Amino acid sequence: MARAGLLGLRRLTGNRPGTFAPDQVESQKRKRRSLTCRKDGVLQQLRAFRRVRASKVTQAAWEQGQLDERAKAPLGATALAQFSRPVTSVHQDRRHAALYVAHDGSEDLSVSYDAVARAISAACLPPDTILSLHPGPGSTEPIEFINYETDYSDVAAGELVSHVRGHSPDLDSAGIALRNAAVRNLQILAVAANAAILAPHLLLIYEPRAGGRFRLFRTLGWDPQGARRIVDVDRTGTLVQAFDRHPKQDRLLRAAENYGESLKRIHPASPMEAAIHLWIAVENLTEVVADRLKGEYGAATLVDVGVELGLKPEKPGQDLDPRSVRGEIRRRAIFDGDNKTYKALREASDGIEHGYLSFGEARDRVDQIFEPAASAIRRSILRESGLPADDVDALLGGVFTRPLPLWRPVLVADGSFSDTTGFDFVNRPAHMRLDSAWQIHSIDPSRHATEASFEPHVSSHDGLEHALERVGLAAPGESRLSAD
Repeated sequence: MARAGLLGLRRLTGNRPGTFAPDQVESQKRKRRSLTCRKDGVLQQLRAFRRVRASKVTQAAWEQGQLDERAKAPLGATALAQFSRPVTSVHQDRRHAALYVAHDGSEDLSVSYDAVARAISAACLPPDTILSLHPGPGSTEPIEFINYETDYSDVAAGELVSHVRGHSPDLDSAGIALRNAAVRNLQILAVAANAAILAPHLLLIYEPRAGGRFRLFRTLGWDPQGARRIVDVDRTGTLVQAFDRHPKQDRLLRAAENYGESLKRIHPASPMEAAIHLWIAVENLTEVVADRLKGEYGAATLVDVGVELGLKPEKPGQDLDPRSVRGEIRRRAIFDGDNKTYKALREASDGIEHGYLSFGEARDRVDQIFEPAASAIRRSILRESGLPADDVDALLGGVFTRPLPLWRPVLVADGSFSDTTGFDFVNRPAHMRLDSAWQIHSIDPSRHATEASFEPHVSSHDGLEHALERVGLAAPGESRLSAD
């Protein structure tokens, strides 16, 4: 199976999405990163990519449609991709059927569709940067590209945008296939940034042409986010490559997905739900490590690995229990010998699953060890991926040290009731509300910070007279308030 290919890093030149002007890109060079990507299974990952070289576009060539094997990347991306025929219009329906020469032809995939998915994300790509995946000749997947970028506009600052173009028989099929492709690598990004990425809340499927049909999906509700963390794009791209080449890719990806699910569920009230996903990540990582150790020791079975690790049967004459080997692999290779953290996380998960611990008892265990457990599991995912040691160290340090979750910011208001209020506190409950509109103004990549404003309003439908004295904010990451 062909495995040569590209995962390109594209740095834009100031144009906002959807406002590409060909005369603005003359003689501008694009920065690329060439990687290899592969994934078994239809519409899950691109196969047989081709290398794309930085190129130049001139206004004259654009207007004449004489770009040879180069065409403008769609909808505002100023990088260039190789196609089999010239493209002369930003809005035309791009089919490029010749791009998929290896497709079996069992379906009519001549119609091009786009999908744009937006997700609330604590992880942001740097401004004017697109992380882009492109297929080439020999691809068996009907996908033209998958692009990831962060929206820095006033309307949706900080939203992670996944843009996919592919071929599908109809709008219904495109809605399923392109959405799956859009979210394909999101949790690898989450692991790299150690920052939560929620499921997309807005999805647009459409025919990319004038007069084309579209279908729009919107999850009701809103999840504002105060803190942001800028992704290390180069190392994240290398990590995606490492995942793609890993011999136990499916297991490693499940570990990353569960770590990402854990990030989504971290909450100051209780990390219990997050801890359960951490343990599922451990279970998948165990198989990844076991497979590596089999290769290193030349072992045929898990029991043989246990023998190489120096384990002994519980009773003389018995074989090693594979469960004890898995436990030792977890303690040594995943938790780096931190038996206290390993044992507490295992007991909390097993206790909830099998019913011998109450949620309160499980929470007590998790509260004490969640951060070291999360750190150990993420460290193991990065190491087992095959990422170079220097890159692993970089992604484990600095701003990436602690998980950045996505729970909703909480307003706190202190005040006092009027001395003259005639409210019957003895026999009636007091009813008060704290409301505020939250508006994000800007994201500062250099400080991994978000500037936002809110206007708290305290009210009482009981007619309680009161005075507001102080307002505070609890949010993921550090919060600093001003009275502006």
